[in-house]
Amino acid sequence: MGSLFGEHSLELDYDRIIVRISNVRHQLSTLLQQEASLQTTSHELLISRAEQLNKEAGDIDKALEDWTAQIPSDRCYQRHTLVDRHPWPRKHFYSSIIHSYSSPTYAVFWNHYFATRMLVDSTRLRVLELSRPNSDDFAHKQQQECLSHMKVMVDNLASSVPFCLQRFKVADSPNSLPCQYSITLTTNEEIKPYMAGLTIWPLTIASSLEGVDVKQKLWFKTELAHLGRIVGAGVLECAETDQWLEL
Repeated sequence: MGSLFGEHSLELDYDRIIVRISNVRHQLSTLLQQEASLQTTSHELLISRAEQLNKEAGDIDKALEDWTAQIPSDRCYQRHTLVDRHPWPRKHFYSSIIHSYSSPTYAVFWNHYFATRMLVDSTRLRVLELSRPNSDDFAHKQQQECLSHMKVMVDNLASSVPFCLQRFKVADSPNSLPCQYSITLTTNEEIKPYMAGLTIWPLTIASSLEGVDVKQKLWFKTELAHLGRIVGAGVLECAETDQWLEL
């Protein structure tokens, strides 16, 4: 369908992947609703269906990984470490590791990717909870792999937030080796609403998923509530409350 609206190449492939994970999550929701009403003789059917969904989610994750192989190198991110003698600013910076991009457009591009893979990992974790009675050890191993991979995606997203909110600038370091950069913090500048808006969807996903580290999820919620105040979206300010959604 995306091709009808001018999407092509990477964008169209990503759109197709999103449709696939949406279908899996819809089927998972139906399966969870049916779980409580199943008779003992129907448990094998539930486990079989859960294993099918796990395979589909795994195939989607592989498709996302293959999708990144098509991304031109100039769209990829650079990893930096803040080395100032003073502690890095905690507001909008989760750690001293930050990512920079050649364009805000590419930052949005990657942030959606990070959030989507987190969504796939979270989906697989819930599916594996249904299939564990049939393959406990194997499912446990897959659960640990999902949690480990989700942590990588969470870290990448958190490291990208400062750039998306224009909290620093990057310049080539004078008289330095190639590929070395100078980082200048711009934490006193106001965050532009349109930049805040571009970051909201990935943060909404990260702040709503099971499997995300409690400390990191709290940071995402704080960031999201702050952005909600910037763009005037009162519902986002609820991110810091116990009433925030869980996906």
